Amino acid sequence: MVIYNTALFMTPPMVLYFGIAGWGILTAVLSFILFNHIVIITTSFIGSYLFIRGISVFAGGFPN
Repeated sequence: MVIYNTALFMTPPMVLYFGIAGWGILTAVLSFILFNHIVIITTSFIGSYLFIRGISVFAGGFPN
């Protein structure tokens, strides 16, 4: 809303619609191309977080 109210309020709505559709198509294509990399990175972050949380449960004394 801040970006729209400061910079895009004078832009015609059709330009904004095509811009949003273009970004949607671009991210869809990138997600198909980079799917394996995204899965590897996401699961590594989740796994490392759960590993540390597991250690904190056994060690005790760590905040939630």
